[in-house]
Amino acid sequence: MRLGFEVKHIAKGYIQSIKIPLPPLPEQRRIAAILDQADALRAKRREALAQLDSLTQSIFIELFGDPKVLINSGQCKELADVVAPGRIVTYGIVQAGPEVENGVPYVRTGDIKNGEILEHQLARTSYEIASSYSRSAISAGDIVMSIRATVGTTALVMESLEGGNLTQGTARISPGPEVRCEYLLNYLRTDSVQAWIQSQEKGATFR
Repeated sequence: MRLGFEVKHIAKGYIQSIKIPLPPLPEQRRIAAILDQADALRAKRREALAQLDSLTQSIFIELFGDPKVLINSGQCKELADVVAPGRIVTYGIVQAGPEVENGVPYVRTGDIKNGEILEHQLARTSYEIASSYSRSAISAGDIVMSIRATVGTTALVMESLEGGNLTQGTARISPGPEVRCEYLLNYLRTDSVQAWIQSQEKGATFR
């Protein structure tokens, strides 16, 4: 059976013909040193973010208790019962179509990184397609969770994405009147909940 997909590639000749400006070697060294410093700062920022995430989890558990213990005690409700009325947990657009300039932005799995939605890289679909998936429109304060590939990553929707949408690889969680979005977001990020989510995954090649 022939698979219907195309693998992007570039010929070696095109790579060889790339034009490179060559300033004097001392200038190249100066530029390289600046870029090395920038890389070091980025590495420190990633490390700080990882430590901050661990600190946030520790504070959450200290204030509210370990989710695993709370679940076993029966002091819980299902997520479906604490979302906003009329806004069920749902995934988004199945076929977003071609990119539309100034169209409706939608969040894919790869658009969630380090707990944030990378707005600068969001693809956009037509208003017609987005309106046909109005059930999965996102609003400020909603939580977006990836449900494919990197399962379980989460981010909070900011006001700048009000009225945007999702793909079928992400799900919208709209906190209801009984729960604060910040509390729910950090609860979903705890190790206990993430471990439970990973245990529910299906698929070996594509999660």
